[in-house]
Amino acid sequence: QASASSPDLSFDLELSAQANALPGVTLTGPAHGSVWLAPASLLLGATASDPYGAIASVQFLRDGAPLGADATAPYEFTWNNPPAGTHTLTAVATDNLGAQQISAPVVVTVVPPVFLAIESAAGQTTLSWPDTAPGYRLEATTNLTAPAFWQLVTNAVVQTNGQFRVPVTPFESQQFFRLRAP
Repeated sequence: QASASSPDLSFDLELSAQANALPGVTLTGPAHGSVWLAPASLLLGATASDPYGAIASVQFLRDGAPLGADATAPYEFTWNNPPAGTHTLTAVATDNLGAQQISAPVVVTVVPPVFLAIESAAGQTTLSWPDTAPGYRLEATTNLTAPAFWQLVTNAVVQTNGQFRVPVTPFESQQFFRLRAP
């Protein structure tokens, strides 16, 4: 106003619009770097939030391909019988206005079941398993009564004819062997 009694009035008005903010999403399970023995059921879990709206759904992806989705918290999906191999898992949160955000990736490995074979010839006992299952460790114990104490067998592992082979000399009259998944 020019003076206290003046009828003129002026003001500046600025209107601004805020764009839809992206939702936040975190894949909470399974743990990054975890190893699962097939057949497995992996529970995928995620947390998601939206600062200016609501979460409409969370979709779970394996190597970029959809596995399933959940529209209500807690956001979960059970992945049954995942194939053997290393997989990158992510979650995508979508808010009520269609904005999407992808989580940081989680890498998991599913290893196939492996069977330990025993062969005895010419006084030598050899344990073997398929070379399609690398990373397994051979362990031994003399007692299966709980708590059994398993020790790593440190004999040399030889890879021949599609098999990992380990010659063993039982040091007790009764000895048990197992393979431990990586």
